[in-house]
Amino acid sequence: MVDTALFEQFLKLDAEERREFVRAAQTTIDEDVPERILAEVRRRLAEMGPEPATDYITLDEDEREVRARRFRVA
Repeated sequence: MVDTALFEQFLKLDAEERREFVRAAQTTIDEDVPERILAEVRRRLAEMGPEPATDYITLDEDEREVRARRFRVA
C-alpha cells in the first residue's frame, strides 16, 4: 500500500526529480533480483543489439507506406 502523503510529496517533484527518484528506487529493487534473472535480462538485451530503440518508423513513414499500398494496382 502506498503512503498517500508520501506519494503527494513525490508528485510535487519536477519531472527530472521524479525520474531520478524512480531510478534510485528501482536500484533498491534490483538488488533483490536473483543474479540468474539479471543474467537472462542482460543476455536478452545483448541479443536485441546495440540500438533496440531504433526498431521503429516515424508516423510520416508509416503514412507514406499506407498511401503507397492503398494506391497500388492489384
